[in-house]
Order: sequence, then structure tokens, then C-alpha cells
Amino acid sequence: MTPEVQRLRDIRLSNVNSLFLTGIANISRFEHSLGMAILADRLSNRLKLGDIEKHYLIAASMLHDAATPPFGHTVEYIFQQTAPDYSHDRNIKKILSGEESYEDGIIGQYTQTFGKEQKAFRIISSKKIANSSLDPKIVAKLILGETDLGKLIKSDFDLDNIDNIYRMAYHMGIDFDISNIYSIIDGYFLLGNQIAYLENNVQYLKKWLETRRQLYSELMPNQFDFSAKTMISYGVTKAIEAGEINGRQDWQLTDTELLWRLSQKESVAFDTFTRLKRGELFCIESMVWIDDEKAIDKIKTLQKRREIEKRLETELGIEIIVNFIHDNDKSSRKIDLAVITDNDVINQKSSKNITIGGHVNELLIGIFSKAKFKESFKREQNCKNVLLEILGAHEVTNPQYLKNAGSSHVVRKQTGLDIFL
Repeated sequence: MTPEVQRLRDIRLSNVNSLFLTGIANISRFEHSLGMAILADRLSNRLKLGDIEKHYLIAASMLHDAATPPFGHTVEYIFQQTAPDYSHDRNIKKILSGEESYEDGIIGQYTQTFGKEQKAFRIISSKKIANSSLDPKIVAKLILGETDLGKLIKSDFDLDNIDNIYRMAYHMGIDFDISNIYSIIDGYFLLGNQIAYLENNVQYLKKWLETRRQLYSELMPNQFDFSAKTMISYGVTKAIEAGEINGRQDWQLTDTELLWRLSQKESVAFDTFTRLKRGELFCIESMVWIDDEKAIDKIKTLQKRREIEKRLETELGIEIIVNFIHDNDKSSRKIDLAVITDNDVINQKSSKNITIGGHVNELLIGIFSKAKFKESFKREQNCKNVLLEILGAHEVTNPQYLKNAGSSHVVRKQTGLDIFL
């Protein structure tokens, strides 16, 4: 019931109010945080953690997204690029340190949310387990993955990943065996003071990875969501440049609050966010993959994207916005825990970490204009030529399933409504 957790009811897990993947449009990070806390509770029992460690793990799970800005990673990336004072890690530490925040211009003695003093610090500090007081700063270290137990909260494979993939897959109707979640949890093992993973349960991690692959094959190339995210990024960037918002303070806004603020007539983002609310998306002029590592490094720099935009604006006579989504190992995952066999358990030995799945490093580039959205890419060849020249890429290719984006090609559950129709 703390303000910093209640705020997550209006922070979307999918980072955008999807127009076409409507099943995940309104899953909140509040729901996700509750789910992750439940997994933490189950895992604590599985590992037979003491009461103190169990409370730390559950608290960290519940609060791991507390510093997530409005529209999640979409806005977080813009804050990181354009707001030097913004720091997700610093904000987590602030929430869990009771730190005064006069320097941020926030009214009140402590950091506030919804005009109320944040309470997580005080609640955790007042909690006594086995005559020991809990330390909120230790919770922060867990959230940031800075301790052994913190690997369960933040690592290449953690409770966060388990919950968010299966939660989104469930709401999208992607078929999976829900018992696989508990089989994954049951693979964790405490070997002395080290958290390890049972080799026999790696098969369930591979099933999770396949669900993840199916999910992202829907999410990444969906042209409508890509356009909506680009509009948010574009509008927020303009607002930061105009001094209307700043990452140091406004990360505490909710999705609704930021949308309302930037859709006011006096905002430089008024046109963009008004169009977004109406579903009048930016036009996708071109949408291509690149897998050249040097070209990927170039497109990720703001300077190079501006160069591409100016060149295309000169050629096409329209304002151009370049955006990207990086598919870096979404089809593989490192298990950064010791993977052990039954014999290892008996002999109290541990083996090396392993990676499941195949390595992928691809980047999806979207070139947008403010024209009304259309499905035909009449200026596509101009865009490809400029990308090849400026990035020095050996080739750019269209996603094979781009033409099907927005309509599923994965196995779906057959619901009662499907049967009725």
C-alpha cells in the first residue's frame, strides 16, 4: 500500500498502450511486482532461506520496479540519452535510503509520490525479524544485483525475467505449460552458501526461452507498436530539450500523468501526444534488420541517427525520425549460476555457468515520418540506400514476417470465444 508501489498500477509492463497487441496493453508493473514477490516467496521456501533472507528477497521483488519511469524502458532510454542527471540506480537507492530530496525541488522532507511521502524505507526499517532490524540499503543492493542473493532479482536469468515473459505470453494467448514456471523455480538449489541450479531442470529453462522467442517475434516487428513507441520517444525528447520535463525529477510521473502533461496545448509535444491518443500513428517509411556489429554500434549513437535523419529529410522533403530496437540475445540466455548435477550435490561441488539457446545480435531499424500511417513503403529504397551508405552495412533486409506483423503466427490457446465464433 506504499505510494511508490501503488504508482506501478499506472506504469505499463509493455512500455506502451498497444493498439494491436491489446492483450498486453494494460498489464501493469504493479501486477508484475506482485507476481514476482509470489515467486520469491516460493523460491525462499524451496531454498529453505531463513526468515531474514526471505523478507529481503520478497521486499526486493516487490520494489524492483519502483524507480521505473513512465512508459518504462521507452522513456528510460531517452532519459539516459538526453538527461545527464538521470540514474535508475540512484533513484532506487534514494527510495530505499530515506534520503532527503530538497536538491531535486520535490516538496517535502523526503521523496514523494502522489504528493505523499514514500514509505518503503520506514516500513522496512521498522521490521524486526529474529531480533534483527532489516536494512533498506541491503534491499537496494539486491535490486541492483550487487549480492549473491541479488542474482535472483537482477541477472541474465532471474525472477524478473521468469514472471514478465510468462505474464505477457499468458495475456497474449501464447500457448505454454503453466506448470513450467514451478519446475523452473524447483531447479534452484542452495549448495553451501552458493545458489546453484540443477542440471535436470535446465530443460524447463529452455522451454521458457522458446516462449520468450515466440513472444519477441510478435513484439519486435509489430509496426504499430514500433510507431507508437517512436512517438513517445520523439515527444519526450522534444519536451526535455524545451525544458518541460527532466529525468532527475519527472521519472516519478505515471504513464497517465506524463501523457496528460505532454498533450497540453502549450507543450512542444502537443501534436505528437494528441495524435498518439487518437491512434494517428507516425508513418513507417522503412523497417529493416541489420546484423553488422559495426553498423549496430553506429546506429545506437544519437549523432549518427541525426545524420541519417537530416540526409533523408533533404532527399524526401519531410521530417524523418529514426528509431531502433536491439535484439541482443533475445533467443539465448546465460545462466549465471553454477549448474550442478545430482552428483555435484552429493559431493558438494559446482560446475561452470552455461548458456542456453543460440547467440543472436540483430537490430531492427524503423524510419518514420509525420505523414499519416500507411502500410505501403513508397520511400523504402531511398531509406535503404542512405542506411547502407552512412552505416557502412553490408546489407539491410526486411523482416521476413513484417508483412504479418500485428497478426499472430504463433500457437494460441483456443478460448471459449474462439470456439463460439
